[in-house]
Amino acid sequence: MNNSGISPKLIPVKKIDSHINALYEILKNRRFNISNISLPNFDEHKLFVINNPYRAWYLIEVDNSYVGSMYLMKDNCIGVYVVDQNEDIIRKVIEWVLKNKKPLSEIKSVRTSNFHINLAPNNEKVSKIVEGMGAIPIQLTFSFKK
Repeated sequence: MNNSGISPKLIPVKKIDSHINALYEILKNRRFNISNISLPNFDEHKLFVINNPYRAWYLIEVDNSYVGSMYLMKDNCIGVYVVDQNEDIIRKVIEWVLKNKKPLSEIKSVRTSNFHINLAPNNEKVSKIVEGMGAIPIQLTFSFKK
């Protein structure tokens, strides 16, 4: 991350109450959701954090406050959420991933060789940010409701 403007810190998520609580507050304030159609209760959330399904998971800290989270999935997907959708923070977090992490190697029909990001279709702000960083759309994803 460059040092101009805001300097977010990435704090590895631990299975401790302060991180579990911070992640729940961030989750409660999400404006865009892909996998959580409804807010899980706190116990469900805590179990999810304890069973961390991610390759890497970080809290995003600015000025001693947690303002979002970022995770890397085992399919090379980057998940990033910043409560106020601050463009500078989002860009710096993605830049940090691209500079400091390597995608897992490709497995045909399972995992691409590059990092990618999934966005809610109405999340135009982050879409513009990643396109401005050189990301190109590669697919549309549709969900069938039960």
